[in-house]
Amino acid sequence: AKAALKYARTLPGVDPDLVISIGASIGADGAIDGCAAVLEVDSTACLGALSFSPGNYLNIPYHDMVKFLAANDPPRPAWCFFDINDPDSAMCDDISSENYFPAGWSDGNLHGMHLITPNLDPVPLEQLLNFLALVLEN
Repeated sequence: AKAALKYARTLPGVDPDLVISIGASIGADGAIDGCAAVLEVDSTACLGALSFSPGNYLNIPYHDMVKFLAANDPPRPAWCFFDINDPDSAMCDDISSENYFPAGWSDGNLHGMHLITPNLDPVPLEQLLNFLALVLEN
């Protein structure tokens, strides 16, 4: 994830100061872990992270990474989308930190990319757009 973020900043047409990280399942953990890792080296490297169903799959506590992003100057948003019936991601609802936003749904233990469905209320992709708007306004 760290290498992907570093590489994304070098792509033609990409503003290296407007990179965010989004991932699902194990990639949800990679998204926030990678964002935190690049911020340790360059304070402009990542504007925030959005995780669909993280589960501490990479042995780095998700809540620690949320707090790390919040401790940056300026604080970086960390959002978590999860199904409240998903036991691995239920910890998203127990985290409290500056610029952290958990969005939980209950629709049959959806996980990761299965949360990308227009049948949920609110619609996860609309919430994703809200995340992008927040990141870009800061």
